[in-house]
Amino acid sequence: MDLNSKYCAIVNMAGLVDMWPVFLPLIVGLAPGLVYWFAITARRTGK
Repeated sequence: MDLNSKYCAIVNMAGLVDMWPVFLPLIVGLAPGLVYWFAITARRTGK
């Protein structure tokens, strides 16, 4: 059981490393929109 969970963790890490070039532009593209939405929400709740 423990060996299996460790193996799955290693596979997950390798998968994330392989997917990193795919996620990087997505994160860069979504970050400004998320910051903009957060600023509007904070301003709205502030009033």
